[in-house]
Amino acid sequence: MSAVALALALVVVTARPADGWTATRLWVAPHVPRTATARHPAVLPEAAAHWQSLGRPRPNPDPGLNRSPQLRLLSSTSDRHPLPTPASPAPLVPVWVHLLGAAGVCVAAVAAWARRTRLTGHLLLGATYATDPAEPSQGWSLHALTSEAGTTKQDQRRVLLDDALRSDPAAAAQLLKELQELRDRQRKQGGSGMGIGGEVEEFLSELLMVVDGKEGAESPLPWWSKLRPLTRFSRRARRASLRRVLDMSTPTADDDNDRGDDAGAERRRRRRSFAVILRALAQSETEDKPKGVAIVQLEKAASRDLKMSVNSEDVVKRAPPGLETPKYEVLVSRPLAAGGYEVRRYEPYTVCSVNMSKPREDPSKTDAEITNPQLKGASGFGALAGYLFGKNQQATAMKMTTPVFTAGEADKRTMSFVLPSDYWKEDGLQSAPQPLDGSGVQLERSDGEERAVVVFGGLATKADTAGRRSQLLKGLETDPDWMPDPGATVTLAQYNDPFTPPWKRRNEVCIKVVPRA
Repeated sequence: MSAVALALALVVVTARPADGWTATRLWVAPHVPRTATARHPAVLPEAAAHWQSLGRPRPNPDPGLNRSPQLRLLSSTSDRHPLPTPASPAPLVPVWVHLLGAAGVCVAAVAAWARRTRLTGHLLLGATYATDPAEPSQGWSLHALTSEAGTTKQDQRRVLLDDALRSDPAAAAQLLKELQELRDRQRKQGGSGMGIGGEVEEFLSELLMVVDGKEGAESPLPWWSKLRPLTRFSRRARRASLRRVLDMSTPTADDDNDRGDDAGAERRRRRRSFAVILRALAQSETEDKPKGVAIVQLEKAASRDLKMSVNSEDVVKRAPPGLETPKYEVLVSRPLAAGGYEVRRYEPYTVCSVNMSKPREDPSKTDAEITNPQLKGASGFGALAGYLFGKNQQATAMKMTTPVFTAGEADKRTMSFVLPSDYWKEDGLQSAPQPLDGSGVQLERSDGEERAVVVFGGLATKADTAGRRSQLLKGLETDPDWMPDPGATVTLAQYNDPFTPPWKRRNEVCIKVVPRA
């Protein structure tokens, strides 16, 4: 690209008019009669001075006059041969041609700079990306990420981040691999993931500083960073795009996701969102490679989800593949003007439930280890995960399922996991592994029911969930066929794990309904 642009610029800059010297101020007439020169002898000195000022050689003499060095010219005041004389010399090349040449030079310079920057990054790493034939399951791998002379790990991580933002899932996977290694080391030392300081916090904070700058998330961005075409050439434009995705993906303190409303809680939320985005950038390694710059594609998806411009059919497809979920059939779908919900008939299924506010005697014996224990709801999640993964009386590990149900308010708030389909039969409560004493886990069975459901994406924040709840109940008020079951409560169903980006999540609010009399 740079070579073509530079060649175009050189051709344009060196261009000359096709009609030779006739674009000059004076008209060259080498074959005029001698009398024309005799009638206007004063023209000769002026013509000689004009050619000398242009820095060009004088035209060849008239071959018809015995090769005389005298130049035959016609004056613009000649009576017999009137010729127009411009007030000023006409340009040899139009202005727009010069502008086109200058643009070519600029494009060539930008392309060369971008290529040099990328090459410098790879040289800085001191390693190249390549697949390992002996371990095809690991896909792309980066040869040793080690510090060399004049190069620090911080520099290498920044280069990997820039490559990941551009469209290199292997670079994102390498960063995630290092993050997982730091997290495992921290757990062995008694830490707990990203919630407590240490190498994990330092790793994520260091990369966030590259995106937000030393001033943090409130520091202003240059105006040109909003131009998406520049992300193909500019690291700062790609980092600005990542920052906008972080702003759209990081929950606020009002979203009931983290205990605390201080600066430390805000940083924790932003670090978690950054880790989720890294995972999304790395997942494209196993999927079809996106067209264009990777971080720009994520920004477009996040913007669509934030504007709620994604239909419910697309959101339903976001359920994790390979995980069991209760079976249902759709009885009726209401348009958005009438509430935008659908009525489903569910087949029987079994769940395990726990009160989210009730403490347990010894969580270390009954709960699974949670990456972020400071999150609200982590305690209930840990109890259910511990039961499902083998902390039960039969020590039987079961497969994970979807969705996770949350219902109730305050001290009556409960969380439920769906058990595998092996325990959906009538004797499911007896055949399922029994919970440990003191775990607080209870087994319940649904014999099949009709539910009105509103589907939506995003983080399922407190405000968003409340809005969907109001939408559902308002629509059911005027529904001609269905009404809420008296005493039923609205339930939130979340289908994806916490590391799924908001624009790939499936959430639902639902309530049990009965036919309207």
